[in-house]
Amino acid sequence: MWYLAILLCATLVSGREVCYDQLGCFVSDEAPFYHADDRPVDYLPDTRDELGTSFKLRTRDLQGAYQELSTYDSDTITTSDFKPWKKTKVIIHGFVKGSDVDWMEDMTNELLIEGDYNVITIDWRPGVIRNEYDEAVGNVRVVGAEVALLLNMIQSIQAVGPTTFHVIAHSLGAHVAGIAGAIIPNIGRITGLDPAGPYFDESDPRVRLDASDALFVDVIHTDTDPLYKLGMGMYSSTGHVDFFPNSGREQPGCDMRIIGSIIAHGRIWGGVIDYIACNHIRAAYLFMDSINSGECPYLAFHCTREWEDYNEGLCFEDTPTAQMGWLADQYAPDEGVKELVYQQNTLDSAPYCGFQYRFEVEIDDGRKAEMFKGKMTISLVGDNGQSEEIPLSPDYRMYDPLTKYLHVGVSSLNVASPSRLYLEWEYDAAFYKPWKWEFVERPELFIHRIVVDSAENQESYLMCGSYDPIEPDVPRAFFRVNECN
Repeated sequence: MWYLAILLCATLVSGREVCYDQLGCFVSDEAPFYHADDRPVDYLPDTRDELGTSFKLRTRDLQGAYQELSTYDSDTITTSDFKPWKKTKVIIHGFVKGSDVDWMEDMTNELLIEGDYNVITIDWRPGVIRNEYDEAVGNVRVVGAEVALLLNMIQSIQAVGPTTFHVIAHSLGAHVAGIAGAIIPNIGRITGLDPAGPYFDESDPRVRLDASDALFVDVIHTDTDPLYKLGMGMYSSTGHVDFFPNSGREQPGCDMRIIGSIIAHGRIWGGVIDYIACNHIRAAYLFMDSINSGECPYLAFHCTREWEDYNEGLCFEDTPTAQMGWLADQYAPDEGVKELVYQQNTLDSAPYCGFQYRFEVEIDDGRKAEMFKGKMTISLVGDNGQSEEIPLSPDYRMYDPLTKYLHVGVSSLNVASPSRLYLEWEYDAAFYKPWKWEFVERPELFIHRIVVDSAENQESYLMCGSYDPIEPDVPRAFFRVNECN
């Protein structure tokens, strides 16, 4: 995908019109699908045969097997195991340079564990594997029309309504879902998993997924960096609710160096793809993880687009919350309200859902303390055990005496009611003067009071320690009290 930035710099010229039976006509060089500045893509879409879009149905009764459905043969729908009294989940992949859409199979399994659904996976890899990204963009409309045709056939043959459909789609597939939703009014729900950004961000709503394409549209953004930084997702809000976990940019666990990615994958090309696509595909894994996440609620806070505001704890108080992923439809806003932004932090590996805490730390004793540069971690101990070390900031930062700091951290363990915590810190040696290096003088930190707010429990806990200085790399215990002395 690193070649994508180069490819998108060129303006493409080959505009014409093409018509396909049952799907309609597609003009490639007219608005809104062509714009000389923002969307210089006028490739004609591939033919239906070249696209080879396939549909596979799975249900619990099929016990791991699947049935092919076809828009060319209505009997495949009539004689299938499709149950009209069950809700239907539709899964669509996006831009892939290879054959790795294993996540669709994994998501199907998670859905069938959660409930007895009709699950239809849509495979249009021939429309992306043999094409560059800009050509695949041109195919989105035809695949969207093909998906709409299938869903309309199911409605007619099985006597079901569009509100029973929930389309879950990644990358370019999210815009395929948007096209289908524009054709079929009142689709129940579309979940966009990091909708593709290039040629779609800030474009006409008729071109892309937007809130008008279903009764409820929820979007998870995980790769919103600009294209020159290899970001593949949309920065713009585009649903009724838009979730931006971990800022919507750099996902934890995706900072592995490319050599490490190759080693982890086992193959050079696969490792390169994993390295580049890690942030982009994370949205699919977050949603998949949320389907059966147990007691972990994937709680997110309605907040500004500035992740720093969220990460510094400014969105914890008197702020509406919503659950990202599977249960997001329980937080559908009032009619006419859209593009509500929610922030949260997740863990760096599956299961990704974590329990979020806000820590209020006050650097005290201005007579002895100095401004310092360092980073802190906290480990909570409660009814359910002891958490891992929770970093309060991703990197070294400056701290001033007699100043309160708010940090949001995430733990894999819900410690329930914490009784104590352990704080540990390390300093940035490069910040200190040579005559204050460790072999001469170790800096000391003065903290005796920490307030812990649990996002999930909606409780606040006061922790106090001694007034003695805290040396670097030495854990200091703080105990829960009603009031610090």
